[in-house]
Amino acid sequence: MTNKKPTKKEMFNQILAHTVDEAEKAFILHEIELLDKKAGKSADKPLTKEQEENVKIKNAIVDFLDGHEPMTIGSMIKEIPACANYSTSKISSLVRQLKVDGTVVRTEVKGVAYFALA
Repeated sequence: MTNKKPTKKEMFNQILAHTVDEAEKAFILHEIELLDKKAGKSADKPLTKEQEENVKIKNAIVDFLDGHEPMTIGSMIKEIPACANYSTSKISSLVRQLKVDGTVVRTEVKGVAYFALA
């Protein structure tokens, strides 16, 4: 267990949870909005064509894993039509994003990584 230092946004959200003054809330929300814009996470910013394609691939992976046993990245590329035209590193990166989101879990058996829905 590591003691990770909270980010500025996490600290603002903690403060916001305990603030009752409306002026303070407005200030904190504005600061969070500025942090999001600085990080390029603006809500009104549309997804790029590649980001839209990545979302489609991730959705196909989640849909396929819904009714199947845990799979390796190689198995996903062979069995999921949406993954067939992409490299192992591309699919691995997308599955890692799903893992970070908590949608997919990784288990390792004899040094081989298997992925399943959380």
